[in-house]
Amino acid sequence: MNQNGQMDRLGARPLIRRQSCAQGTESFSVVPSQVSGMDYLRDPKLFKGMAFSLEERQTLGIHGLLPPRIKTQEEMAEHSMRNLRRFQDPLNKYMYMIELLERNEKLFYKVLS
Repeated sequence: MNQNGQMDRLGARPLIRRQSCAQGTESFSVVPSQVSGMDYLRDPKLFKGMAFSLEERQTLGIHGLLPPRIKTQEEMAEHSMRNLRRFQDPLNKYMYMIELLERNEKLFYKVLS
């Protein structure tokens, strides 16, 4: 939301509420239903790469922010495995997998399985 209380073109930001705990300390929680489309692009736990369907892209307001090609999780996993096999050095393979984990956690675990 902008300063006037209106939604920007990428949707509302997560709603953060303060809750008091029994010990008297305050904790913050994010309401998952209020996560915007940009949060799906920024958070590796939510990001699916090019596996977002057209409906998901339009609903989240991220249509046009991703490449136009829609791939399945299996296609992306095969592509990642081809890239991984190109590396000869185990350190380079490790670095590739760590970078994949930082970008797309779902794809990382799909490649591991």
